[in-house]
Amino acid sequence: MLIILPILLDLIAGLAIILKINWIIYPAGVLVLLKGILSVWSGIKTGFFFDIMGYIDLFAGASLLLMKMGFNSSWFFIAGILLIVKGIFSFLVSGLR
Repeated sequence: MLIILPILLDLIAGLAIILKINWIIYPAGVLVLLKGILSVWSGIKTGFFFDIMGYIDLFAGASLLLMKMGFNSSWFFIAGILLIVKGIFSFLVSGLR
């Protein structure tokens, strides 16, 4: 049941980026960035340097935090789409269907 929490975080954060939901941008950005750091760090520690899911989290988390600071870029929309696609993919692969 705990596997649904990161999936929900991905979907909510992706929607927050695309729809620019201001009240959730900062907490989602911090959580997604921490999740990405943990994922990439543990991957590198075990010798797996191609953790695409972790790099997407880092990109999206940084995008959310930059949005909160007032920056604006078309890359943020791409980060939101990638995060939503990652959430849907994780849901389908997890077996929670």
